[in-house]
Amino acid sequence: MSQVYTTIHISSVVSLATFPAPYDYDSPTIEKFIMNGCRKGELSIRINHETGTLTFETDVFDAKKGTISEGPKVQSLPSEQMRLHLTRLATHLHTAVALIDPSRREKAAEAKSAAFALAIVKLEEERAATSARRQLIEKKKELRENEMLKRVCIFMEVHSLIYYFISV
Repeated sequence: MSQVYTTIHISSVVSLATFPAPYDYDSPTIEKFIMNGCRKGELSIRINHETGTLTFETDVFDAKKGTISEGPKVQSLPSEQMRLHLTRLATHLHTAVALIDPSRREKAAEAKSAAFALAIVKLEEERAATSARRQLIEKKKELRENEMLKRVCIFMEVHSLIYYFISV
């Protein structure tokens, strides 16, 4: 309705929403439905009880996510038109800058290749650091195993000496 009307009488909406018995809605039920939709951010409507009208908000810059209807459209919403216009403008400006200053594209390509080269250097540094860390961990592990082996050997020697003195 917001694509066709900016303001409509509540009585007109009630007459449009006249259905058979289980789905028949009265004015307070429709108002409650509209207010719940506004509260959730799905609708942008103001109710004027003094004049008995519904006013559809059409702020060009008010394009909340999820408010774009997925059904058939009579025309695009003003917010959709503005978004499309700004997108096209940005695309054309980008193209114009590329045509006016072709060196900009070269600079961007150079910056990109420099970034990749720096990333490769940092990657190699990280790999070397990781490898050194692994070697250090392995060396510590080996030292602990040797220390434990020495302790076991000492324990075995002490145990054999004690056994020797007890048996003598």
